[in-house]
Amino acid sequence: MSSIISVLTDPVLPIFAIAIIGYLLGRTGHATEENARIVNRFCMSIPMPVLVFGLLARSDFDAFVWDKLLVYAAGEAIVFTLVFLTARKVFACTVTEAVLLGVCGAFSNTVMYILPISQLVYGVDAVGPVVSVIVLDILFLFAGSLIFLELHGNEAWRPGVIVGKLARMPLIVAIVLGLATGLMGLDLPGPAETFINFNGDAAPPIALFALGVVLSKTRMSADPVVLTVGAIKMLAFPALVWAVFSVVSPGWDPQTQQFILTAAGPAGAMAFSMALLYDVRADRIAQIIVGTSALTLLSLALVLSL
Repeated sequence: MSSIISVLTDPVLPIFAIAIIGYLLGRTGHATEENARIVNRFCMSIPMPVLVFGLLARSDFDAFVWDKLLVYAAGEAIVFTLVFLTARKVFACTVTEAVLLGVCGAFSNTVMYILPISQLVYGVDAVGPVVSVIVLDILFLFAGSLIFLELHGNEAWRPGVIVGKLARMPLIVAIVLGLATGLMGLDLPGPAETFINFNGDAAPPIALFALGVVLSKTRMSADPVVLTVGAIKMLAFPALVWAVFSVVSPGWDPQTQQFILTAAGPAGAMAFSMALLYDVRADRIAQIIVGTSALTLLSLALVLSL
């Protein structure tokens, strides 16, 4: 427990402080929701693609624990489907909001939350499972939902039109190029590393700042959608991953623990950024992200104590 408190003090809470600044500026009228949309669009056009490219290009795919990663991927697929169907059939959400709510349920905040905690607990060079989940989420949850939102409602589903649209999306281009670089094991030159580090590091604070601004305009309430998706993310997802690992890979080794720890993490901010980018309802998504970020501290402590 002391380790979690230490990593929350630095770096997690200082990282999330930018969201608090955004919230305060929004409440005092110094930042508007339109400002948040503008900076978010910039983030999704330049810093985020740079960050995504860097993560994929530097990944050591040969070191991934593929059997356990597939177990985790199956858990993500089940949770995404459960949240999507619940949002559509029970709460009558739009298709686009249901997709992003599904991302909230299955996409943990690995980069800004789980990764620094794992590095402290397991060591910087022993967090392969967390890194592999980051790659998994970029390639499937993130890229898949991004492509769906881009093409949703587009009647021109001809292959040439689709390829043309995707080729003009900076994030998709970054994913393709980053994956190719990582799989080929190419070393990035020094100037490219500097560019990626400097510009990619801007993506998380910009996204969190926009989240804070939008939250300042959002009335927090006991919305059934927020409560349901939040409960699935905080309780059902980690319990499902633990149950499946208990059957297919018995034992409590550090690798298994990292996968369960990742599942127990809060919802990532990526769903919120996509909601702003594509004009999807974002207030409930923002509440889920903030609520799970605060409440998953207990579940993380439980996993690390086992």
